[in-house]
Amino acid sequence: MSEANANSVKMWGKEPFWGLTNDWDQQFHLTESQKKLQAQLIELCRVTLKNNAVVSDEQYIYPRKNFEALASIGLLSVIVPKELGGLGENHMCAAMVVETIARYGCASTAMCYTMHIGAVACLLYRYHNNPKAKDLLSRLDKDVLIGTLSFSDPATGGHFWFPMSSKAWQLDDEFLMMKAASWTTSAGYADWYILQTTSPGFGGNFANLSCFLAFKDEVRANSKEWSALGLRGNQSGPMYVEERLSKDRLVGGVGEGASCNDEIVDPFFLMCSSACWNGLSFGAMDLAKRHVTQKRHADVGLRVCDYPTIQDYFGDCICDTNASRAVTWQLAKRFDDLTNNCDWSKHADFAYTPRTGSLHWGWQTKYTAAKNCCYVVDKMLHACGGAAYKTDLGIERYLRDAKAAWVMGPSNEVVRQFIGKTSLLGMNCLDYWDQRANTRVLHTETKKLDREGKIALAKKLMREAESMGENADEHEAFQKHILENNEKHPNFLTTISHTTLQEKKKQYDLVLENPDTCFINPFNTAAPVCPGAWVDKNGQSHNAALNPNTYSTLTLSQKTSLAEDFACYRFSFPNSNDYSGCVTGQYVRVRVPLKNGKFTTRYFSPASDNFAIGHLELVVRFESEGEVSNFLRNMEVGQTLDFQGNVGGFEYHPNSIDNLVLITSGGGVTPALQILRTLANDPTDKTKVTLLWSVENEQDYLYREELDELAKKHANIDVQVTIKDPSGSWTGREGYLDGDMLAAFLPGKDVESQKLVLCGGPAMTITVLQHLFELGYSSNSIFMYGATADEQIKSVFGRNAPLTLPTLKP
Repeated sequence: MSEANANSVKMWGKEPFWGLTNDWDQQFHLTESQKKLQAQLIELCRVTLKNNAVVSDEQYIYPRKNFEALASIGLLSVIVPKELGGLGENHMCAAMVVETIARYGCASTAMCYTMHIGAVACLLYRYHNNPKAKDLLSRLDKDVLIGTLSFSDPATGGHFWFPMSSKAWQLDDEFLMMKAASWTTSAGYADWYILQTTSPGFGGNFANLSCFLAFKDEVRANSKEWSALGLRGNQSGPMYVEERLSKDRLVGGVGEGASCNDEIVDPFFLMCSSACWNGLSFGAMDLAKRHVTQKRHADVGLRVCDYPTIQDYFGDCICDTNASRAVTWQLAKRFDDLTNNCDWSKHADFAYTPRTGSLHWGWQTKYTAAKNCCYVVDKMLHACGGAAYKTDLGIERYLRDAKAAWVMGPSNEVVRQFIGKTSLLGMNCLDYWDQRANTRVLHTETKKLDREGKIALAKKLMREAESMGENADEHEAFQKHILENNEKHPNFLTTISHTTLQEKKKQYDLVLENPDTCFINPFNTAAPVCPGAWVDKNGQSHNAALNPNTYSTLTLSQKTSLAEDFACYRFSFPNSNDYSGCVTGQYVRVRVPLKNGKFTTRYFSPASDNFAIGHLELVVRFESEGEVSNFLRNMEVGQTLDFQGNVGGFEYHPNSIDNLVLITSGGGVTPALQILRTLANDPTDKTKVTLLWSVENEQDYLYREELDELAKKHANIDVQVTIKDPSGSWTGREGYLDGDMLAAFLPGKDVESQKLVLCGGPAMTITVLQHLFELGYSSNSIFMYGATADEQIKSVFGRNAPLTLPTLKP
């Protein structure tokens, strides 16, 4: 043991520390200033962080108080250069801080802090000529500005580098950005966010990614769903952003997202998360040591620590954990050596990416630390016996927190397969961006097929090939048309989604005339139909209450709770004789005031019959964090809100098609409700409409009595609901929307007059699209709500798959 460690005593306040001593800490990697900083941090953990950890775990409270404490000693800007007011520290110091927080303080705080450090590093990667980034970085500690990363996607699970549910457009002086994330730590609680989307002009290449800076008042989050085994303070959950962002919100250049992944996000996350797991391992051993050295068995006169088995546990765990720590420190030292101790000025050269070549060392570090952490907390539980199951001892919480180590992306199953595959076949075999076919696997698997299987596969492949090559000449001609106008609006190509050259040219020319159309109508459809005045069956004329070009102020006349997280809002028109002025199935845009005096907009599909006189109704699903949800939740009858419409979406017209299937999940049922109500009030409409709806529980089965009544009264309406977690009294379908349910209720792929309309979360829609593809449906028989609908359809049916028109006209 080192002389320094042998002669020093680790203190816990005024008393010697009750856990493992300095003899087992690898302090020799740290500078003297870093050792002093660690001592300050340990005291902060003793006084503040450790106590708050218990409260966060018991009550699911976000650890902002812990971040306030960290900011008091400058740790929110630990890697920020000194000229911006930061500590100017290196990778080694950042890893030390995370490990110390996890060991002595709060694991949830350590993981939230890991995401904060990753977000800070992303800003520093390209802050050099960005005043907004510099300003934010200079105020991290002063204003306690917590950052986080949002790179996940609900449609692709742990493959966070495929943001299929996100998209960005570029205008002359701003970006239009839509982001959906399945899993964001500190969702709705962080003050600022680094988001990743596909780039403007994406074109199907998932290496073409961009990163943006967003702020708390611009995100919608639902961390209420975070009911976790451990790390309960993280408040991880789904998150959405739909905003116009100024050019200085772009982090780096357009298309630099993949470089940011490999050079910044992955290296910092793998290093810091490994430090977190090492800290948890030592924290569990600290608690266990205190117990086994104090607990005595009176019958044999031995303390628990006197048993050779317990000593063996500790020896085993200390050796493995310090081996894991050594690998983590080695990785941090490697990054320090490559970057001149985290010298961010070097990244002004966009070609400077020194960490990227060491990414495979990060994989090994993460795997080792996560595997060891899961093992160590189990052994410490065994060492303490039944007492460890009690919450008083604290090991039970460490055990639950540690289980996140294995599954946190990339999961240990994925990362060890990465390592094994690349070690045998070379780095290029990973195909991060899904651009190369594995011909070995294809040849091996196709040899297993019999004659019928090969014929079926050949037909399927030919169908895909025909889709990819369809209208090749028209595509080439359209590209020429785009290039002719490219100087005026260079980034709208990705918004055009129709199948013929004439239709494409018509829509593109509309965009040229009105650039706002692209974002006002975020669902990639043609410019919305605006029917104007409507004459009812009695000959009475009704004017449109809404205008697609200006806002109209409506008054909340009724507010009805439908379920814990759902409410219905009825808004009255200024003229009680007016109707909405929208086509059935279309969206309206709502302008909501924010606390900072600004406005934000949201899109809603009215649930009411589109020809209802004097009012429209919105069904709102509340998110736990988000200014719009909070505003609407607190809105009282008599208050007003600004509406604009219609702004796009599906356009349903009576008797325009024989079969219409509405496939929805959760709150995505609202456009289906509107269509069903409108159809039910029109006895001349003979369209056969089937609703397939998936909900979480019976409480979320909204308007159940009304839907049952509609199905009973109207032979052309069929309602089929499946519930994920039903009660014992539910006798209907259970589980998710699956291939069997779709096959049972869809008209069949060969039925000519049909349209399938999808509205729901990305996880549901991408799954249903895959089932529809396997059932033989064509892409142009499907309409899907959502800004990234076209990309999701293309991801399943092929890049050049023909897309449907949004309009069903008789």
